[in-house]
Amino acid sequence: MYALLFRIIPLLLWTTALLTIVPLSQAQTDPILVIDPHGHSADITAIMVSPDKNFLISVSLDKTVRFWEVNSGDLKHTFRIQVGEGIQGMLHSGAISPDGALLALAGWPAEPDQGIPVYLIDLNSHEMITVLNGHQDVITALSFSGDGDWLVSAGDTTAQIWDIANIQWSNGQSRAYRPVLVLNGHSGGIHSALFTPDGKRIITAGYDNYLNIYTLSADKQNVASEITLKAHQDGGINGIAVNSQGSTIASIGGDYKVQLWNIDGSLGKSFTTQTYPLSVSFSPSGKRLVVGGTPDAPSIVLDVSSGRTLSKFSGHDSHVLATSFIDDHRVVTAGGDSKQILIWDADSGTEQKKLVGMGRTVWSIGFGPELTLAMGKQNTSLGNVNPGSDEFSQLAQHPHYVPLEFSFDFKSMQLTRQVVQPDRFKRSVIKTDENSLERVSIDLLKLADGTEIKNPKHGSRWIRSYTFAGMDRVAAGFDALIRIYGTDGSLIHELSGHTGAVWALSSSEDGRLLASASDDQTVKIWDLEKGTLLVSLFVTEHFEWVCWTPDGYYTASAGGESFIGYQVNNGVDSLADYYPLSVFRKKYHNKQMLIDTINSRASTQTMVATVAKARTPTSKKTEISELLPPQVTWLAPSIARSTVTEPLFRIRASLDSPEQLKKLRVLVNGKVQYTSRGMSLKSNLNTGPSQKATIDRDILLEQGENIIAIYAEDQNSGGLSIPRSITYEGKEGWLKPNLYMISIGISKYQDSEMDLEYADDDGRAMAKLFKSQQGKLYNQVTVRELYDEEATRDRIIDSLEWLEDETTQKDVALIFIAAHGLNDDQGKFYLLPFDGNSEKLRRTAVDWNDFTEVLGNLPSRVLFFLDTCHSGQLGENMLKLRGGRDNTEAIRELSSEENGVVVMAASTGKESSQEHPDWQHGAFTKALLEAMVEGKADYTGDNLVHLRELDMYISERVKQLTNGSQHPTTLKPSTISRLPIINLSQ
Repeated sequence: MYALLFRIIPLLLWTTALLTIVPLSQAQTDPILVIDPHGHSADITAIMVSPDKNFLISVSLDKTVRFWEVNSGDLKHTFRIQVGEGIQGMLHSGAISPDGALLALAGWPAEPDQGIPVYLIDLNSHEMITVLNGHQDVITALSFSGDGDWLVSAGDTTAQIWDIANIQWSNGQSRAYRPVLVLNGHSGGIHSALFTPDGKRIITAGYDNYLNIYTLSADKQNVASEITLKAHQDGGINGIAVNSQGSTIASIGGDYKVQLWNIDGSLGKSFTTQTYPLSVSFSPSGKRLVVGGTPDAPSIVLDVSSGRTLSKFSGHDSHVLATSFIDDHRVVTAGGDSKQILIWDADSGTEQKKLVGMGRTVWSIGFGPELTLAMGKQNTSLGNVNPGSDEFSQLAQHPHYVPLEFSFDFKSMQLTRQVVQPDRFKRSVIKTDENSLERVSIDLLKLADGTEIKNPKHGSRWIRSYTFAGMDRVAAGFDALIRIYGTDGSLIHELSGHTGAVWALSSSEDGRLLASASDDQTVKIWDLEKGTLLVSLFVTEHFEWVCWTPDGYYTASAGGESFIGYQVNNGVDSLADYYPLSVFRKKYHNKQMLIDTINSRASTQTMVATVAKARTPTSKKTEISELLPPQVTWLAPSIARSTVTEPLFRIRASLDSPEQLKKLRVLVNGKVQYTSRGMSLKSNLNTGPSQKATIDRDILLEQGENIIAIYAEDQNSGGLSIPRSITYEGKEGWLKPNLYMISIGISKYQDSEMDLEYADDDGRAMAKLFKSQQGKLYNQVTVRELYDEEATRDRIIDSLEWLEDETTQKDVALIFIAAHGLNDDQGKFYLLPFDGNSEKLRRTAVDWNDFTEVLGNLPSRVLFFLDTCHSGQLGENMLKLRGGRDNTEAIRELSSEENGVVVMAASTGKESSQEHPDWQHGAFTKALLEAMVEGKADYTGDNLVHLRELDMYISERVKQLTNGSQHPTTLKPSTISRLPIINLSQ
């Protein structure tokens, strides 16, 4: 029964929890640092299917709206609205108009004193149209009429009807619109409200356990008749749905029943299920129902006429709060600890596609030696245990249930993908030689001497985790809040920063630091003495990571910085902007700053001030708002998605830069088509510090979908515009591209100490593979091969220039390298050629900037297979070479948005690439050949290996081959989606 609580509790907890991110006075204006796991990080409360069945739209308590492509599962867009601290700006409900033109959103307001808004967004232009204000409390339900002319909103004790057809679109300027009718038929809050498709009736369901059917007058100004039903006698109503004919209402309740009501209020049928129902939806035909379940009971599809269960689905590991049908045979459900959306077959219950971000709830943590922290994200054995119970707290301490899977060393900022000797890591401590700690109720802890630690009346009451923190303190984790108490029961600190339940706590051996793990997918390290946040850590499912301070200084793995950024509010009646942290890399990427922060336990603000004072007395910390990149505003196309029949398309955009421009590029499908050197601007660039101009020119489209974006950079930062999608439906059909490839493999060096075994064999095998693609995926395939003594510095640079001369927008460039890569003593990365000297890299090696400069400016798509982390005969001595060996920054720069190169690296950081005589190849190349020659990566069975499939296969296979010691990574710009690499047809 606890599952029902999880439907209601988020409303109660979030409205009382203290979720401070920044002070309220700053929340509406200053940029806000948020994680972006490329999916949801909190409960998904609503899910909608676009009328053309091509997109799913999901709404979440994490304050975002995500747009997913049904066929590919790709995340295509994210909307963010005005947000503030804690619950302010959380979204609970959404509705799409029948023609797909409008999206309505609602939940909690960003500015409580300005009413509870309903946001109306134009899905063609991706702009806010207006904001509707009428409710006094959180809005939990939205529904359009079948003709799209009317909208009903509900959530407090009222349902309110809005005349959408006569609203003047105000382009983001809020107007004082009022509802045409307010329905007051419930004694408590309303959790569901629906229009019948004909727009003649509204059905509401409330927490008072009544279901109301209102018949409206034609002008919606009055109620012609009203029917009130006690739909479920025991347990209350959990949700309602209405069929496409408007003749049948389905209600689900805490009595495990699904009841079908005729539109006149008479009971048609009643079915009892084994599933505790939390959500319900009709199929388009009205012949089927999907009922969302709980961890201990599957979601089910029911036949409406008989009540027979047609299929069951147990793919979610937690409650399912949102359901829908794509068509009669495809169901979509949203829920689970990983906040995932699953598409599954309604006939068989078989999963077809998973739409999910890269983050997961962190369930367990433990401090180890010095500043090493172990973490775990598995929760399979606890799926049926109420997370608020004592049973959960006891089981969560046992490694069998919530194992520690990986660790992070905050002293060196290094992640290790396994935990050796997990008993060396200290989890929460609830018993010492002198004392013990017990939870006696959901909000009360008791020490051995009888001292009670009771939660204050304000804020979240539910104690999720607890531990002794040193000899004389107790830490307790709540929903988005941690409280530090003395062992005498006194409150010492309140630690705000998490935005989800705090499931685990651990203090350092000396009791000076506290680590916390949360449902918000982050881990945080706190200074217990000062009660301040030092650093936060986010680790993805594939072990990309980013660690940052409250002031935004960060360090990250090669792909980690894409998972955090700044949201910039633009007012309640405009969509917010979002800037990935990589935009501010020049200023805020500072690994040493984080190491010093956690070692000294001083805030970065203090450290920056100290450094600035030492340099110049007048220096001050630069604010993010002063570093925002140039602003690009689209003039044409003015809508987000267009379809054209001619290959030339004219784009226009206005440019506003606070500083002199350094770089300007037009990107088509992630690759440069024009730069500022070859692009005329309508307005002359100003000679002062700021610049305003209009970009106006034709671009050449490829067959199919083209993602167009403009990259603009000044001396502070650079960023992409909002993309535009233009689909070219040409008459000539799809033309195969030409492939130009450079294959480099160096096993024998002039300096024999640097020799490898199979690097040249790797290069030859990859060249052979892609030569075989001539006439298949590619038209002509031209390969330049450089092995051993042929791979000199001059010849490698000549080959890069050859790519510059040969490739066009319609081609594909591919580079494969198996050789040594080394850093100099400044951390700069070089490729070591056959004639290179590891002690004289600047004079004898190939500067990585040569690759970035050439490949980043090619008009073609570029795919880079990189295996430059071999240790070879030097073994561990390779790590002792001057500057060491770390390719992280090299591949991060190459795969950045402005350069647009897809990079698949055999390993990153200081990992070594493995070779073995049994394979006659490196592990990376062996896996690539299995994937593409043997076709093992063709998961969809379409005889094509796409980048996503290749990445999936390589990641797992290399890990298997090397017993977990080598981990490939794939980085690609956000503007590149599906990318076929190999055609397996004979």
